[in-house]
This record gives sequence, C-alpha cells and structure tokens, in this order.
Amino acid sequence: MIQVCKLTPDGFARYEAFLARLSSEPNLQPPANLIAPSRFCLDLLAGTPPPINKKFDSRFDLGRFLVDWIPSEYRRDKGVWAWLTLCLFETVCPLKSNGTRPTGQTARLLPIFDDYRRHYRHLLAGPYLVCLAQKETPESAFGLLCLPPDKAGDLYEQVASRQERLVNTGLLNLLTKLYVDSSTKRLKRGVQGKKGGAARRMEAFLSQLELTHDIKSLTQEDLWAMLPGEFDRFKEEG
Repeated sequence: MIQVCKLTPDGFARYEAFLARLSSEPNLQPPANLIAPSRFCLDLLAGTPPPINKKFDSRFDLGRFLVDWIPSEYRRDKGVWAWLTLCLFETVCPLKSNGTRPTGQTARLLPIFDDYRRHYRHLLAGPYLVCLAQKETPESAFGLLCLPPDKAGDLYEQVASRQERLVNTGLLNLLTKLYVDSSTKRLKRGVQGKKGGAARRMEAFLSQLELTHDIKSLTQEDLWAMLPGEFDRFKEEG
C-alpha cells in the first residue's frame, strides 16, 4: 500500500499561492515541504512513500495507477488531489526545454470539485474518475485517455463534461475503436480538429441522437451502425 495524505486548508492555500506565481515564474519549484505530514499535510493512510514525479506513457496508465492507489472515498477530496498533484507535478506540468510550463487553465492543476463545468479538467482526478467508472472494463476508456499525462485533448474534453458518458461502456468502446490507431495506440490524425467526424462533431452527433434514443442502452455495434457518413474516414483507417 502507498501512503495517502491530504493538504490542510492552510496547506491548500499555500499550494494555490504557488500556482498563482507559476505562470510568471515557470522555474519555481513545487513546495516539497507540503508533501510530508506536517501542520500543512495530514496522513490519511500509512504506507510506502508516494512516488514523486513518476513517468507514465499515457493518461490511461496514469488513471489505472491512481485507481489502484487512491480509495474511491477520496475521489472528491480536494485536499487529497492537491497533495497528489504536488507528488506528480512534473508528470502533469513538466518544465519544457524553452523554460516554460504548460499550466493552462487553473482547473488542470487545482482540484475544483464544486464546479461541474471544470471538475473533470484536473489532470489527475480526470483520468482517475474515468478509470474508476470503467473499473470492470478498463480498456474501453483507452480512447479517451491515450494522450500523454499533461494533455487532455478535444476528445476527452467533449466527452468527460457529461458524467453519463463516462459510465457508458458501449460509447467508450466506440470511441476507442473509431479514433485510436490500432498499430500505434495513438489517436488518428484529425481527431483533434474541427473537420467532419472529429471529436467535436461526435458530441454534436450524440446530442442529436439523444433526442430519439436512449444512448446508454445502445451497444458499440449499434452506435457504429448509426454513425453518419462524415465519420467514414475514421472507420476506414486502421
């Protein structure tokens, strides 16, 4: 078992202050003193020391690792996820060769679970919640999570904003089959764009389909057969 901790309110405030400075000071080091138990950090579960800046090939691998590490009772605990972000800070916000960090929107690094429009954007909690929802059929979530740990991508952004999508195994299997190159295990060219059949068009198709069908009752094969012609270019690729 790996140790689990959470930041206290004072610790969380210090983490927020660090993020506020980061955009103008990209070389600023994460406050490592917040990781070990102290008045800023509470020890919840004893265990081996947490991995610091562990490398992962994809958000899928990261999410599965987190599901094995973090009990589901802490899935909405912002103190736990702020602490985890500090443990894996270089994993999700690496310092680039040009001296900058891809901090992006605050919600990518700061857990905001009381805002349904932003909670899924956290770079650790996001893949964790997807893999937790698909714990019995984890491979179905690969298409949503095949990008590197510091990149969410259009496909994830379009689908994860709707909680009911994340528990729809048939839909997630469809997205993986349609959009992932079976040889490279990466997204096919054009998935992230705006042209016909791309990720943004998938959400438009699903929203239209919901007007006449109960999507959660449809299988991967049902959905595949219903895809309009604009998705044919992805169907035809390997």
